[in-house]
Amino acid sequence: MTIGETIRRLRKEKGLTQDALADALEISRQAVAKWESGKSAPATENLLKLAALLEVPLEELAGPKEQPSCALEEYARMQLEQKRKKQAAKAALRTELQRAAAIAAGYLAVYLACLTAFYLAGAKAASGAGCSPATSWR
Repeated sequence: MTIGETIRRLRKEKGLTQDALADALEISRQAVAKWESGKSAPATENLLKLAALLEVPLEELAGPKEQPSCALEEYARMQLEQKRKKQAAKAALRTELQRAAAIAAGYLAVYLACLTAFYLAGAKAASGAGCSPATSWR
């Protein structure tokens, strides 16, 4: 029995349509149809999702003749782990960028406050001397 025939059999046993299965896996119905017809095979990540959704061991989906289950599971775990690491790295980078932006905004606010204070202090001193701030620089 091919992997596509197994997917079709298990899907029907669960009372799922191709549309329902596709929605649950967040893929197109056409992808499910291609799997079941043998025109393509599910990616490793989708195999893991299928096994969980259809409540069967991965070996039952892949079949021992198509690919050794231990190697398939190990490969799938490695792929998922790499994906999680990439997502974690992106999240960490995003957090660091947000922190850096907040620090930069704080420094800018302090700089502008100091600049304003110095300008106002200069204007006050200049007005006491009888000249405007624009002429006090000359």
